[in-house]
Amino acid sequence: MEGHYNTRARGQKPRDDYDYYKKKIYPLLYEHYPLDGNIYVDRDESILGIPPIRSFYLGQEYLANLENNPGSSWVKNRIPFVYNLPYLYKRDMVHLRNSIITRYTNSEGNQVKYDSFKYLTESSFPPLPLGNFKAQLIYRTPGNIYQNGYEVKYVND
Repeated sequence: MEGHYNTRARGQKPRDDYDYYKKKIYPLLYEHYPLDGNIYVDRDESILGIPPIRSFYLGQEYLANLENNPGSSWVKNRIPFVYNLPYLYKRDMVHLRNSIITRYTNSEGNQVKYDSFKYLTESSFPPLPLGNFKAQLIYRTPGNIYQNGYEVKYVND
């Protein structure tokens, strides 16, 4: 089961109407990306995207139940994927913030430049609000021979 899925095999289509991203995440992290012209995230942008749009992984609880009781109704009726996009946003934020702090408080020491990034260096990560969310789960076989997608509904409570 694990071998059939990889990061490139699934993703989330970007949603322009997604308020959390549009109002909180985009202005904080990606509106002026790359920061200062050459500060990039510390991951392969070609795999997850900028901003990241591929965010599902197989949950460990599901994998454990699949191995120990593959015929159970819990395994048969459960979506095995965990939505992980806010984690990726936060990971990007931490790296970008640390890069700015390192650049402008150590070697270059440019206070004016540092102050221009206060929106990032002095912000806490905006949590995913409570409520209902939708994501588009897309499965692609290697070589894009077959592709199928469906909407997944999540509740953050």
